[in-house]
Amino acid sequence: MSLFVLDISHWQGPDVNLQTAKEAGCRAVYIKATEGINPNPDQHFLHNVAKAKAAGLQWGAYHFFKWAPQYDPLQQAQVFYRLLSGQTGLGQLRPAFDIELSPRETGVDSTERVAWRVHQLLTEFERLSGIKATIYTSFTQWERMVVWRNPKKLWARDWPSRAKEHPLWVADYEAFKTWKDNRGIEHTNAPRLPRGWTRWDLCQYSGSGTFPGFKTKVDLNRPNDDPDANGRDGLDRIKIG
Repeated sequence: MSLFVLDISHWQGPDVNLQTAKEAGCRAVYIKATEGINPNPDQHFLHNVAKAKAAGLQWGAYHFFKWAPQYDPLQQAQVFYRLLSGQTGLGQLRPAFDIELSPRETGVDSTERVAWRVHQLLTEFERLSGIKATIYTSFTQWERMVVWRNPKKLWARDWPSRAKEHPLWVADYEAFKTWKDNRGIEHTNAPRLPRGWTRWDLCQYSGSGTFPGFKTKVDLNRPNDDPDANGRDGLDRIKIG
């Protein structure tokens, strides 16, 4: 596991050293930019982008999606896009949306309505930027939030085929672990794919890793090194263009 992509936010504090991280094998970094409809960037976003640029690291920004009705999905896409287009640029990695729901929130809104908000978020950002954003999620989160229950809705029925058009950044903390079956044969866990995708591009396999250049825990990600039919690996597929 020689290639690393890190994702960072204000939780890592102001003392992140991305030059040290690059020298230790970090190839790229996703940086939290915005959350919900708040137009103000994450506390350390602008500084972290500057550090990534100074280190010569490929970088991309992500937005934390707020699913509840008071957080308009169109406005969320617009806030995210305005920040990137107006201040930092889009970076080299496709902008990403963090789509998740905490266990205590399960069932507080219909899956159909949440799925529709996700659809609005993604299509509005694509309208503004011309880019199909990367989706960060997990098997459980996607099932909890976006898997439709009403087959009569055409947009819902069509969502599986459209989801796979977006690069997948999947969280799975059991991925890449090895184990032996009762015959002593060793196996390695592949990332568990959310419904709608047939492959993953980037996998967050630890939410509490350690890495040179960081004084705090940091999320560790691995790009998929299996090339597609066009010879592109996962890191290539999450790049813009």
